[in-house]
Amino acid sequence: MAAIVVLVTAMAYYHDFGDWASGEASAGNQPVISRDSGFYGANAGTKFLHQSDLAWPIGAAELSGDFAGEVRVRVGEVARGNAGADLIFLRDGEGRYYSFGIYPGEHRWQLFDSTRKTVVARGYEPEGIEMCRWYVLRVKVSDGIIRLYIDGVEKTPTEGIPANIDSGGIALRVRSSDALFDDFSVQQDGSGFAVGDDFSGGSDNWNTGTGSLWTVVGKGDEAAYRGNVLVGASALMSKQVSPEFSDYFDMMEKSGAGYIRIFFSWRDLQPQDADHYYWDYMDAMMIAAHDRGIDVLANVLDTPSWAVAAVNRSQYDAYAFPPEQNDDLERFVQAVVARYGPGGELSRQQGWDDGYGITAYEIGPEYNVGRIEASGPMQFTGWMGDLDQYVDYLKAGHDGVKALCSQCLVLSGGAADNVSPEYQAQTDPSGTRQYLWQGVEDLYRAIQSRHPDDPDAADRYFDVLNIHTYQWFTFSNAGRSPDSFRNYSFPDAYWYRDRINNVIGVMERYGDADKKIWLTEVAYASEDNGDPNRGYLPESGQSGALKMIYRESGRFPQVERVFWWSGVDGCTYSGLLRRDLSPKPAFRMFTVLSHRNDED
Repeated sequence: MAAIVVLVTAMAYYHDFGDWASGEASAGNQPVISRDSGFYGANAGTKFLHQSDLAWPIGAAELSGDFAGEVRVRVGEVARGNAGADLIFLRDGEGRYYSFGIYPGEHRWQLFDSTRKTVVARGYEPEGIEMCRWYVLRVKVSDGIIRLYIDGVEKTPTEGIPANIDSGGIALRVRSSDALFDDFSVQQDGSGFAVGDDFSGGSDNWNTGTGSLWTVVGKGDEAAYRGNVLVGASALMSKQVSPEFSDYFDMMEKSGAGYIRIFFSWRDLQPQDADHYYWDYMDAMMIAAHDRGIDVLANVLDTPSWAVAAVNRSQYDAYAFPPEQNDDLERFVQAVVARYGPGGELSRQQGWDDGYGITAYEIGPEYNVGRIEASGPMQFTGWMGDLDQYVDYLKAGHDGVKALCSQCLVLSGGAADNVSPEYQAQTDPSGTRQYLWQGVEDLYRAIQSRHPDDPDAADRYFDVLNIHTYQWFTFSNAGRSPDSFRNYSFPDAYWYRDRINNVIGVMERYGDADKKIWLTEVAYASEDNGDPNRGYLPESGQSGALKMIYRESGRFPQVERVFWWSGVDGCTYSGLLRRDLSPKPAFRMFTVLSHRNDED
């Protein structure tokens, strides 16, 4: 999903939906859409499996003045391709914090402004960063300058990293199913330790005195976290993955969602080379979905560094480039289908006899969105290949699925409303083809040009057309919005009618009107005091907007599935659930639409 770059504009205003915008079930003359439960889907949040929450030592105590933090970390071999271990540090007047971490799967280190969601500094180690090897990470803050060290070697850029610090602290975070911390310490003003410990045996050797100073993320005896350290790959095959993980899937079941969309990141599942797969965390996702009767849409995306052309491997968004050999992608997709399709490896291991498995696969990212950048570091990257390379990618994914599951559905990557100059430079130098339906037309035209004598050429590439649309994203970027021909309100039912009608028009022109449409990403973001001039609604307004989207989508028989982004709040606060997993009014509305009583 494209990250949000908010620009204030006087054009936006909040459209009063009346009673039904309040999130109440009574809707007056706005009927609830009667569709099967699969019509109502949600995008999964995966942070409950891979990433711990923040835990500040010394009861979240503040450090004033200069300070330094150091920790010894090891990222296990059972890990995501972009798995890592981070030091979280600093607080300033804006509540900002930073993370300094290593990512062995990509041989890189990174300093990230976690509040502004921007990369501050990044580097690649020529000798690589190895899994299962211990590294010492150190951050030092002195006179408003951040300095970074790995194994005692300074990594700070020459110009230094300035930061406006008025207080600080150090925490640990893991993005791995098997990571350990050791020898943690924090020093202040050179006066000695503020806190320190030796837990070289991992969490089982945690000193109880110091451990009690940390936030314990787990709950009760079944906690997977101890002092914010995620322990043991074996925990991935049970509810011990983390209580939040299980609670999240429980809430998705309670919502009545018939489908959940999960990223099957190629770089996460096959991070090292073409011969090794790491299925552990995806097994846990699939088991959780199966046990709650929720179907899975697998979104296959993200190229691992080893599969990218050598010239692109050092790019910070190397995952967004096409593979050098699409045969590698096809083999990966076949491996996913073999493991997670009906009757696949996981099904046999679990003894499932109900035919459960993935039967729908979305191939690739938003293919018509490249880099979206603000005035500084990267905010979001979709697809960094050109359109012709995406068609090759789509074909490889399609053939990989169909080789093992001819009846399975293949979705195209999501066409989106485009604010990306990179895409325009590749396919539209004039910059005039920004509408989502024009991205759909570009895809059809590229496919048809390969098979000029086959009116059904698109059937060789995908079974279902997939689109993404975010009025709140494009609307909040009004200075670059393509929608000058209609004065939309916010939110606005016409927005969705326009997009779906125009997409159907493209499909008709290419003789493909019998295909179904899935909207695999739609959303409105919420804030406590929602400001539509910034693309946000109050939570009650978000609930009404959710109902509007499903109501408008349900008017079109071609639209078969709609997936809300996302199940839980992220940096855009567009979830059905808040970050603590408490339900928002939008969750209640979702349960009404899906015919699931939220008190069941």
